[in-house]
Amino acid sequence: MRFVDLFAGIGGFHLAANEVFGDSARYVGSSENDVIARRIYEKAFCSDGEMGGDIRRLVSGNPDEWSLPQFDLCLAGFPCQPYSNVGKRNGLSDPRSWVFFDLVRVLEYYRPKYFVLENVEKIKTLDGGSVLQLLKTRLGDAGYVVDMFTLCAKDYGLPQQRKRIFFCGRRLDKRNSLHRLPVPNTNPLSDTKYPTTWHLLKREMPKEHEVPQGSRKTIFTRNEKWMGDLDIDREIARPICATMGKWHRANQDNYFTEHYIFSENGEKHPSFNYQRDRVRRITPLEALRLQGFPDIFAEYINTLSIPFTAVYRAVGNAVPVDMAAAVIKNLLENG
Repeated sequence: MRFVDLFAGIGGFHLAANEVFGDSARYVGSSENDVIARRIYEKAFCSDGEMGGDIRRLVSGNPDEWSLPQFDLCLAGFPCQPYSNVGKRNGLSDPRSWVFFDLVRVLEYYRPKYFVLENVEKIKTLDGGSVLQLLKTRLGDAGYVVDMFTLCAKDYGLPQQRKRIFFCGRRLDKRNSLHRLPVPNTNPLSDTKYPTTWHLLKREMPKEHEVPQGSRKTIFTRNEKWMGDLDIDREIARPICATMGKWHRANQDNYFTEHYIFSENGEKHPSFNYQRDRVRRITPLEALRLQGFPDIFAEYINTLSIPFTAVYRAVGNAVPVDMAAAVIKNLLENG
């Protein structure tokens, strides 16, 4: 199975494809515009050369001169910033969204048998659903039957409340392309390596990840302008976001007390005192684990000497590996 990995990030889809196909997977190309993510991806996967950068350069000019080889499966986590709650949600008026149509051009020219695309769940509500319908229509016009699934990472083996929408495409000339795909099989957390966040936390309190004293009141006390609870020591983590390094309020990011981290069974602190108790954010290694990446990725990042803020951005933008693998497997088995 030859696959390309467009808007590849740090390689969540790549790892998922390797998990599904094993030795029969053949990686033939990728693109990623973010320099930091590209460095991590190249360290992990590209021993024989560099990956492509901006997809607009990759597919510029005459299609006969494009640099991608033929492939069977297109994987792509196209940019989510125009659709995400974290941004301004300008949708198709945001120039960053236009690369979706470059992706459609790739599908129209190469005609792979399958594709799996991923984005934020909130894309469904933009302009009353018209943006989502336009994207689905363009994929259909490119010659594919498209199924969409809104899934959550906690249902696919990762203790994170992270919802994402997946577009699964099958080329219209495939024999079984006209039936609808079932929802991908779930994977209970109780059957996994990390059934809760406590299981994936390192038993340590690194100074660089402890919440600064001067920021504690802002982080841990309620502001009525912000929605959501201020729970910490959560067994199911909040979504890992790309801006996690900025010491967000506790209703946005994941913080853990010394008591919880060093408890025997993930026992919560009976009465957390934000001024007195030691508390830290989730570390880059733990964020990688929440996204389904193996620990070796933390070693790659350390070797590359990447700043924490850039690491959190790269990991926060990644597709959860286990969830992506379930989607790919479902498509190939039922498509």
